[in-house]
Formats: sequence, structure tokens, C-alpha cells
Amino acid sequence: MSAAQSPARPDDRREGSGIRPSIGETLLAYSTTRLDHLCRAASFDDVDRAEAVRVFADLVGPWAEVRSRFERTDWVSEISDDNTPIEFSVAMAHDRADVRVLFEPQGRDPTVSSFREASLELHERIERDYGADLARFRVVEDLFAPEGMAGPFAIWSSVVFSPNKRPAFKTYFNPQASGRGRASALVEEALDRLGFPSAWAALCKTATRRGPRLDEIKYFALDLSADAQARIKVYVRHHEATPDDLEQACSGQRGHVPGDAVAFARAMRGGTDPMSARGPFTCSAFVEGDDERPSATTLYVPVCAYATDDGVVRDRVRGYLADQVAIADRYTTIVDGYANRPLSAGTGMQSWVALQRSKGVPRITVYLATEAAEVFEPGTVPAPTTPVVTFESVEEAIAAVREQPLDHHPFVERAQRGDDPSVPIWKLIASVGAGASDELPTWIAGIVSRVHEPKAKQIVGRRFGMSPAVEGEDGPCTAGQLTSDVVAAVRAIRTHDEAVDRLDGDVASIRERLAAVLATHYKSSDATEAATALVVGDDCMQQMLWVIAMLVPVEPPVTRSEPDEASAVVSVIVAAPPSTDSAARAALGIHRAFWQALDELYVSCFGRARDPASRDSIPPSLEDL
Repeated sequence: MSAAQSPARPDDRREGSGIRPSIGETLLAYSTTRLDHLCRAASFDDVDRAEAVRVFADLVGPWAEVRSRFERTDWVSEISDDNTPIEFSVAMAHDRADVRVLFEPQGRDPTVSSFREASLELHERIERDYGADLARFRVVEDLFAPEGMAGPFAIWSSVVFSPNKRPAFKTYFNPQASGRGRASALVEEALDRLGFPSAWAALCKTATRRGPRLDEIKYFALDLSADAQARIKVYVRHHEATPDDLEQACSGQRGHVPGDAVAFARAMRGGTDPMSARGPFTCSAFVEGDDERPSATTLYVPVCAYATDDGVVRDRVRGYLADQVAIADRYTTIVDGYANRPLSAGTGMQSWVALQRSKGVPRITVYLATEAAEVFEPGTVPAPTTPVVTFESVEEAIAAVREQPLDHHPFVERAQRGDDPSVPIWKLIASVGAGASDELPTWIAGIVSRVHEPKAKQIVGRRFGMSPAVEGEDGPCTAGQLTSDVVAAVRAIRTHDEAVDRLDGDVASIRERLAAVLATHYKSSDATEAATALVVGDDCMQQMLWVIAMLVPVEPPVTRSEPDEASAVVSVIVAAPPSTDSAARAALGIHRAFWQALDELYVSCFGRARDPASRDSIPPSLEDL
């Protein structure tokens, strides 16, 4: 698994600028030799080793046998850091080792549609020739592999080789096939279709709890098997994550051992600082009959970005496994047997190291680059992650949160799929009512009071309802209009006659948390932060009202302004040049607060532990919001 190519954030190290091999063999010949050496190091016998090589050659041969090992094509594969579309890995327990190959079937043309076609053809072949079960694949194929899909990849495939067993297959879909903003909703719908209706509620409390910008959903994987233990897996990349963040992300799994993730992350990272150069991953796996919690969570650390060379990686892994001598020795044998260069001569052969605990015993997986096209020099950072919390301008910060529109949140899309979408909508309205409360005009007035130039004050006042609109002009939705629209929406969906004396407890707590975050940014002494909070908060409120308008018959608000227009409002409010960092803090903080409120609503309305009877009551009035 590679990160997207981008400018480095190198932790005082250089971005990868490695050495290109000059051996002129084909990719197939080179990679089959590497696989043979790996299987030998993993103690496969001659029969199992030969079968693994044969199956691998059958799967990748049609395109790998006509491609030079160091050839760079117009299609940039994210499978590995040197863009070779093949990656090896070995999963090790105390008594066995499984060898896996992740690969990207190559299309005829360097387009996602061509690669989609090649992947679909491969799946038909592995079903026919190897008995792979595609039942689940076909249930979600239209979500993740539609015609006209976009993104950096279409579908990846994986084959697992184990001694004395038939090869097993996995599929990796791209949740961002319809844009990054829809990834969460697509994964939630896929889980629901596959019979895991409570799985998303489990994820948004743990693996995706920091919101979609910091906890980015990257892959959705399926075991292509009819076995009852066949897994459905959701992979999340955790940008700027600390070991403590990763502990929280892993905490939902059954059999979670507190402190496990922290200890592993610190050992592989070599410290406690955030992983800024390259983001780690978690994978939450669900099995049939248990969708309330992941059956297992795997933590992946990109060690190549935080160790100067592969020798350092080996030392860290062996140090972590000091009390698991059998696994440590197996790991050392495999890495030394696979390497075709001194470990100190480069970085990135061991790109990732992963931890999963099974029945109390750690299961370590090391991901091994083929290094077919490039060996990265010691001290470099192969394929650093694009920064997601730093921006060049206020416009860029505001535009970033627009990439995750609230109307694509899983709560909204699931409500739209339901037979009675009005049931949870009162909770939505009550929760976001905090943003249209009686305090909002006071917050706005405090920000507007910083504007002294008369024309600027008129622009800002008209924009946010603090002064009359100029004759002949239709200004955007004001704070007062937002409040009245919320109340109108509540009245429009009243379908029950029962009187409710108080708001649902979940909703009240969600409102309080949302209001507290909004107040922190709106009332900030930092003028740029407050001004950005004003425009982004208004934008989020309008998005919420658009959501309500999609689900119930109320008039939607006017179209919100573009990022450059919103930035202009910030510039009017702030006398000095706006601080990009302050704008980012407010934009990301406000958007995250609304997104997390919707996460909590999702758990309240659709989580299995929730009492269904509590969904049947709608308050007679929310005018006191």
C-alpha cells in the first residue's frame, strides 16, 4: 500500500530519490524469483513453493511477462512506493507463515476505466479457474466499480498462499470511486447491503471518530470465500495520528488489549510524535453474525518513513518481539532470506509492519517491496503523505471542508434509504438547532463589531442578518432565517400526536457538544479564526437545511457562497492579513463538529444497542432551541 506521491514532510530527511536498477529482465521473471525466495524463507516445501509461483505467474503473466521490471508506465500504481503493481507480504504467527501477493491487474490503456475492465475480467477468471466466491463482490460491485468511476485505482486483488492449502483470494475496492466526499456513505451502504447494519456505528465511534479529513477511508476489502469466517474489511488512513489516536481507533475490536496499539506504534515509529511524514492505517474486520464490533483490528505502521534503513526496521521489530522469540526468529529468517541487498543499503524494502492480536498472541505482518524499479536511498521518505491540515490560503482551507459535504454523511444517506426517513430527522433538526440558537446572533454580533469601515460593516451585516439587505438585492440566508427554517422544518414533520416533555437524552448531549465547539471558534480572540468560523458555520448550517429539505417538504435555503466569496468576507472582517493557520483551525474544527454530531446521530438512530421505541417520538415544538 503506497501513499499518494506528494511533496515531502520529511522529519529532517529527504524525499525518496532512489537508484534505478539496470537489470533488463521482465517483471514476471524478476517477481517470480523474488516470490520463490520468499516462500523458501517462509519454510514452504518444494511442492507448495512451486504451486505458489505457478499460480502467481498465471495471475499476472498476461501483462508482467511483456513488461520490463524497471519500466515506468503512464499509469502510476499505488500498490508500492516505486509504483510497481506488485507487493509481497508475510503474516507470521508462532507456528506458521502465510505469503500474500497484492497486485493491480493492468489495463490496456492508462485509464481507470481500462483498469476496471481488466480487474473485472480477472475476477471472472479466478471464479472459473480457482473457485473464488463472488457473491458478496457482486452485491457491492455497482457501488465501488460503476462505469465512469474515478480515482487512483479501480480494483486491486490479492492471493494468499499457505502450506497445504488452496490459494485464497481477496478484493480491494476503492471507496473514493465516486469522489472522496462519498467514501463514508458508500462504505456504510455496502456494509448494510452485506448484512452488517450496525457495523458503521461501531466504526464511527472508533476508526473514523476524528472525521473524514483526518481519518480517511481508503479501501473496502472482501474475502472471496463462502466460508462463515470470510471477512469484510474497512481500511482507514489516519493522518497526523499519534500512538494515542491509534489506540482509540483500535479500541472497538473484540478482545482489545488496552495499550497494545500504543506500544506497537511507539516501537515502530521510534517515538510518540504524530506520524506526519506518512499516515498509518487500521483495518477493521467483520465476520458474519457479528456486526456490533470488529472481530479484529489490524494496525499498519509505515516504518519506511520513520527508519533510516531496513536494518533499523529489523532491529525495531525484533525489539518489539523480544518476548516472542519464535516469531522474532521467524521474522528474521524471512527478511534475511528475502533481501537481495544489505539491509543498511536502502529503505523501503520493508514498507509496512502490521500488528493483529489473535487469541492473545501477536500476529506480525511485514510488507515487502519488490524493489523492481527502484531502491530508495537510506534516510529518504518513500512516497510521503500529502498534508491534510496545512493550506496555502484561506480559500484553500475553506474549499477543503467542501470536499466532505454534510449531505453525503452516512446518516443522511441511510435516512434517505429508509422506509420512513422522517423518523430520525427530528433528531437531526434538534441537534443542529444549537447552531441556530438564541446565542448565535450574539456570537455573530461580537464578530461583526470588529468591522469598522461602514461599507464593510454593511456587507457583513447583510450576509449574516445583522442589518437590512440593500434594496433590490437578495442576500444569503441569515441567522434569523436559519432559526425560522429550523422551526418550520420541525412543524413540517410532526406526524405524531403524543406530547414529549423533554428532548431525547442523546440529542440533548449532542446539541451541547456541538454548541460548545461552535462557541469556542465563534468567540475566539483570534480575528481570523472567528471570521472563518462565521462563514464555515453558516455554510454548514445551510448544508444541514438542504439535508432537511431533501427529506421533508420545507423550502431549502439559498445556495451557499463559493470559497473565494467566503474568504472575501473573512478579509473584510480581519484588518490584518488573515492567518492561514487560524483559518484552517476554524474551518476544520467547525466542519468536524457538525460531522461528529451526525456520527452521534447515526449511532443513536441506527446503532443496534439503541432502543427502537425511542425513535417513535417527535417533539411537539423545538422553538426553544
